[in-house]
Amino acid sequence: MKPVDSALIRRLGNALGFQLGWWLCVCSVRHDFQAWALLAAGVLCALQWRLSAETGHLLGLIWRVAGGGVAIDSALQALGWIQFEGWALGALAPYWLWAIWLMFALTLNESMAFLSRWPSGAQALAGALAGPMSYGAGVALGAAQWGQPWTWAGYALVWTVWLPLVLKWAQVAPHAESAQ
Repeated sequence: MKPVDSALIRRLGNALGFQLGWWLCVCSVRHDFQAWALLAAGVLCALQWRLSAETGHLLGLIWRVAGGGVAIDSALQALGWIQFEGWALGALAPYWLWAIWLMFALTLNESMAFLSRWPSGAQALAGALAGPMSYGAGVALGAAQWGQPWTWAGYALVWTVWLPLVLKWAQVAPHAESAQ
């Protein structure tokens, strides 16, 4: 019997953990369990951190990706592109989005490492499709509201640039090279 590939198990756990955290955070807004969702997201982040093959580079990557993501979402909310629901610090994006950005950063060198091998044009296309779909799902679940009729297209443009950029940041990290 062939031994189980631990990297594959780790990546699968990373993908499932992110999906679970995303659903908990987004659904918590409408169903009033944000504190529990944030706690669960924190536990998921701690587990992902602990299970990561290499954590030395992760802090910088998390800071750039999560900080940049929160800044982008906060700016787009301030511009009226989208209105997020939930607990927030002033005009910043709500805390549940901070948690999603932290979890997303932890997927870049694990479950989404395969995207780093794609050409930048394919990465941009994946961002243009998947980014707005994620926000659209959040809107459909009551965690946000589109501010403008063209917001979906605006998010497609943002993610066309953002996904290849964060993948490049992740690739610079030592683990990204060994994971491929």
